[in-house]
Amino acid sequence: MPGDRHGRLTVINEATATKGKRRFACKCDCGTQTIVRMDGLLRGKSKSCGCLRKEITKETHYKHGQRRNRIYRIWRNMKTRCLNVNSPNHERYGERQIGLCSEWMEFKNFYSWAVIGGYNDNLTIERIDVNGNYEPGNCKWIPAKEQQLNKRTSLIVSYNGESKCLKEWVDILGLDYNVVYQRISKLGWSAERALCAPARKIRR
Repeated sequence: MPGDRHGRLTVINEATATKGKRRFACKCDCGTQTIVRMDGLLRGKSKSCGCLRKEITKETHYKHGQRRNRIYRIWRNMKTRCLNVNSPNHERYGERQIGLCSEWMEFKNFYSWAVIGGYNDNLTIERIDVNGNYEPGNCKWIPAKEQQLNKRTSLIVSYNGESKCLKEWVDILGLDYNVVYQRISKLGWSAERALCAPARKIRR
């Protein structure tokens, strides 16, 4: 009947039959008018004027063309550790309820965010809140070396009655992270001694 929808197609009226097959004029959501057979509509074979197939083909070719791209590998690995229970990293991500936002489930959306956000091959993705999801508001690009200092497993130390990640303390005090880390983890110094003893200042 006129007004019936089948996929992206809305029936306008019945058209001239061919070879005994009833046909209908339809308007596609993209604005194109087309004539399709009734059996194609009823069986779900005809869902658009052809634009849907073109979009799917384009998307498939786009993904295939990006598979050697480093951004694609980063995106794929994010999905795997969050969603694939067989991933060796799933315990530290998916099982901790860290997920991938619905927007980034589509690679093209993540790719656009990455490029606009200043991505280059020397950077790696970082979650600002290590307990938060992979999503635009909680991610940024940083040097790989810096990410190593921001891991959830980073050393937590108490100083002046407060407990903070060691990186936070050295940033606050302007100290060299590696020097202070070696003092605590390798030499067994107390946090107070390691943070108070003279250390090479960071050049800013």
